[in-house]
Amino acid sequence: NVMIHEELKKRNPDIVLVAGGPQVDWFGERIFEYTDAFDILSYGDGDDAISLLADLVYGNGRIEDIPNIIYKSGSGSMRNRRRDIDMSGIPAPSYSEEFYPNIESKVMIAPREDSRGCRHRKCTFCVHTRIGGHYRTRPVEELADEISSSGMITHRLSGPSPSPDYISKLIKHVPDIKISAFGYSDSSYEYDEISDNLLGIFIGLESTDKYILEEVLR
Repeated sequence: NVMIHEELKKRNPDIVLVAGGPQVDWFGERIFEYTDAFDILSYGDGDDAISLLADLVYGNGRIEDIPNIIYKSGSGSMRNRRRDIDMSGIPAPSYSEEFYPNIESKVMIAPREDSRGCRHRKCTFCVHTRIGGHYRTRPVEELADEISSSGMITHRLSGPSPSPDYISKLIKHVPDIKISAFGYSDSSYEYDEISDNLLGIFIGLESTDKYILEEVLR
């Protein structure tokens, strides 16, 4: 990735390259020490930043006003304020043939954004808290409307830790839909109520211990 963008920058020195993703949330300003390929780094929620960055590139904005970015300044760098968006009213992803030819053969279970951040927030080695910020959930009725209007029958919640209560409420709103989700080994799941609509709850064993990763998780 870095090699591609360094070559792109070499061929197009005036281009503005922005890097995002969990690597930025984890390494931050140190990425500038590793490579000169990128002009701006985007951390946290990129929803507001992306349109403001487009305005900036075309001369209609100030870099100081863009939240959740890190940029080069003199011999160092500047980090703008973090702003976590309200999960209410976020746009739905488009799974249409117009954007994804042969979509039906590529996306069997459509990801749906139910939350950002993690309600557990105790794993010091996990990047989810840095990526997602404080734990936020979408209004369950809003997510149910998105699922119902999609015409698709199987969906996966993309948040790292939707609560058992949230899953139960969602399934009651979309009784003919199949849902999969990530979660904890939590005794408060109402399995009798949700089992008919649940494809699976994926519960992972998180560890930084070499023995556990190799011998237990394999």
